[in-house]
This record gives sequence, structure tokens and C-alpha cells, in this order.
Amino acid sequence: MKIRIFVFILLILWLKTSYSQESKFGIIGGLNYAGVSGDIDNRVNINNDRRIAIHFGGFSNFQINERFSFSPRIIYSSQGYTTEINSSVFSLESNSVFKTTNRFNYLNFPLLFKYGFNNKFSINLGPQFGFLLIATSITEENGQEVDKGSGSGEFKLDYGAA
Repeated sequence: MKIRIFVFILLILWLKTSYSQESKFGIIGGLNYAGVSGDIDNRVNINNDRRIAIHFGGFSNFQINERFSFSPRIIYSSQGYTTEINSSVFSLESNSVFKTTNRFNYLNFPLLFKYGFNNKFSINLGPQFGFLLIATSITEENGQEVDKGSGSGEFKLDYGAA
């Protein structure tokens, strides 16, 4: 609940300070299709499934000149993946299927610079900084929940290019 109040206050302050005659602001939202990938031993039967989730937030656009503008954003983003492992590949006596669902909720701050080629086509590039708000992991064995872990309040930094 504290995180929701914090995000709401941040959004209101950000939108209020971004208003002027030369700036535009609005809301954005959409779907994420997130997952993980990497090197997996072909002998091990591991399935990584992607997670469909949402993102939403606000943006503003500050016109620098006719072609360039600066567009900071604040976005709440839910991401994650599911991993399924069959225990028979590890030569265990039981033939169990372990399924782990990982969910990550981020507060992202993309700082995008926009170059407009014309009125209908532009390109956005810039850095993105994010903070991990909540991480949840649920493990099931043969469809029964065996472990549930959750972490929050650590505000781990995530960064990249957008």
C-alpha cells in the first residue's frame, strides 16, 4: 500500500511540474511479453515460458527545437517468467515436475530524446533507470504449491537503453 501511495504522489508531482505552454503530457500503457534466455544443457528438460503482463504510467514532452524534444516518463511495469523442470533428468527416484513462477514489479524512468523526421515519424532513444519494487517467486511440485517467497523494499537498481 505504501508503494502505491508513493507512486501516486510521484506521478502527481511529476505531472504538475511538467505542465507549461511548450510541453505536453499524458498517460501511457500496454502489455509486456517478458522472459529470460540463456545457455541450457540440451540433456536437461527445462522449459522457460514468458509472462504477459501490463505496464502503465505517464509521460511529458518538452520541445527543444523544431526536430528535437525531451520526453521523460515514469512507468510501472510488471515482468517475469515461468520455469518448468522435470526431476527425472536429475536421476531422482520421484518423477516430479517443478514449476517456478517469478514475478517482478518495477518503477521505470526512461529519459528519452526524440528526433522527429516529419510530423508522422520520429525516433526515441535514451537511458532508462528502474527500481525493483516487489519480487515474488512461487514454486509448485506436481501442481501443489510448496514454496512462496516475496521480497520488497530493497529498491534494486536496473538500468539500460530504451
